[in-house]
Amino acid sequence: GINSLIIPLRNPLDHPIRLDVDFQTLHDVFGNDSIEFEANGEGRYELIFKPKTIGNWNGGLVFYNDDIGEFWYELNLLSTNPQRVDLPSMSAPLGGTSTQEITIENPLDEQVTFQTVISNNNNFSINGDQDTVTVQPRSQAKINVIFNPSSIGNGNEQKQQSKISFLNDKIEQTQSAPQSTEKVT
Repeated sequence: GINSLIIPLRNPLDHPIRLDVDFQTLHDVFGNDSIEFEANGEGRYELIFKPKTIGNWNGGLVFYNDDIGEFWYELNLLSTNPQRVDLPSMSAPLGGTSTQEITIENPLDEQVTFQTVISNNNNFSINGDQDTVTVQPRSQAKINVIFNPSSIGNGNEQKQQSKISFLNDKIEQTQSAPQSTEKVT
């Protein structure tokens, strides 16, 4: 996911200034290279953190100007596994199927192949039982989750569900397939 940090800044001088910005050893961050202030003015600098991989990074965000010098913020950035996504319930007649489209993202500058893991492959599949999904650099792929009921029922005890994970040694993205209610037609 994407997170942003807003940093309030102030120009203590009686004339306009421009602060240049340096992301020292910070990875996967984006922001303007400079920010300008009116005399005695205030402003806000926005730093965007869009991690490509899971990990923990330390680095500095430095603001500098010849008139007021240099000041910096030490940042500790943490990227964790994505949150589970619960999909809406699916229903299908016994012997039929229902399909729901999901999207997975590759934020890296290289092609990534995800291994698919389905906890209930008796009732759920991905695009016709694919074991892997390949996503081009900095793009997304649409994936079909297919539900095929194996029993009849409308009560909670008859709901069929599955956890579907897309795994890669650099990225992990998890989707939780919906609970399903079968319909007899």
